[in-house]
Amino acid sequence: MFALPAVLLVILVYLYPILYAFWVSLHQTRFLQLERFVGLANYAELLRDRTVWRATINSIIYMMGSVIVTIPLGLGLALMLNRPLPLIGVIRGILIAPWVISQAVAALLWTWLLEPSLGPVNYLIELSGHRKVFFLADPLLAMLTVIVANIWLSYPFPMILFLAALRGVPVELYEAVQLDGAGRWATFRHIVFPFLQPTMLSTVILVSLLYLNMVALVYIMTGGGPLAATETLAVQAFKRSFMEFRIGFGATLGTLILVLNVVFGAGYIRLLQRQDEGIY
Repeated sequence: MFALPAVLLVILVYLYPILYAFWVSLHQTRFLQLERFVGLANYAELLRDRTVWRATINSIIYMMGSVIVTIPLGLGLALMLNRPLPLIGVIRGILIAPWVISQAVAALLWTWLLEPSLGPVNYLIELSGHRKVFFLADPLLAMLTVIVANIWLSYPFPMILFLAALRGVPVELYEAVQLDGAGRWATFRHIVFPFLQPTMLSTVILVSLLYLNMVALVYIMTGGGPLAATETLAVQAFKRSFMEFRIGFGATLGTLILVLNVVFGAGYIRLLQRQDEGIY
């Protein structure tokens, strides 16, 4: 009975929308209206649509490229902030600042910085004697650019979580390894890292799900272009649902995104379990 309010809230906020989205994906729609039941026809179309497969690959590249840099960067900054430094409060405030900026504002900021004609980045490039770089017009550079913008926007989140976890490491353990003559690397490997593993797993799962579902940053910076090089599944679902008004197919794409979320989340959990069992 005590848990019932929380359970009902989870059902209302999470479970019902998921089930309703799946129900919508089984229908042919006209704007926001369900017209007729078509079963798995939308899923069959999804499997035949090459743009969906390309968007899936783009989503994985965008997610993995961001996670691979964001997690080590957040951890390194957390280790730095965990030490007694001068003006530590000011440094923390500066490093946390990107996290309070919305995706839309961050996208506009990076678009302005990289703008070929008036952007300060290209101005500095020209001063150094090189030609302008059209960061958002080249397919390869565009994906790299949105990943870099995403890393800048989201690295404070793992940094804060890792910093909180570091504060939970008992001081007695640090004192014990110092008496044993252990260096910084041995202290990190045998004392700090085991305490950080649960937090690291949770952080990797959270940021992975965030990146798979991210729309505003990519859509405002590139619109999914050029040549669909940055069109992720989330961006494509947004376009199909609210620009083409194909709500049924958009819900089908949403179901695919949900499946990817579950697969990556379960994979991370299984990896940690295998590490705990001593396989690695």
